Amino acid sequence: MAAVLERQRLVALYEFNPSVMLAEGQWPFSRQKPLAVNVGEVLEVVYDDGSAWVFCQKLGPEAPLGYVPKDYTVSVSEYEELLKDFENQEAEGSEAAKGF
Repeated sequence: MAAVLERQRLVALYEFNPSVMLAEGQWPFSRQKPLAVNVGEVLEVVYDDGSAWVFCQKLGPEAPLGYVPKDYTVSVSEYEELLKDFENQEAEGSEAAKGF
């Protein structure tokens, strides 16, 4: 049985709406297409050549593929750490507010 390689998963930290770039002719690639993403969307990496852009696919059957800015995303594990840090800060803030 052949081993199945799992694709790296990323989470979008920012919305990426390439429609403005496309309309103004600012999309940097001629043949590749962008992928619009919303905050919190989980993406699978299809190809990463180490540049500022990563080729991803949204999750699900018949999901679209395209390029997103790499700096708009983090790995799932990094995203989970960011959420934990945020929750801890919120809890600390709530505790501090009770003291007033």
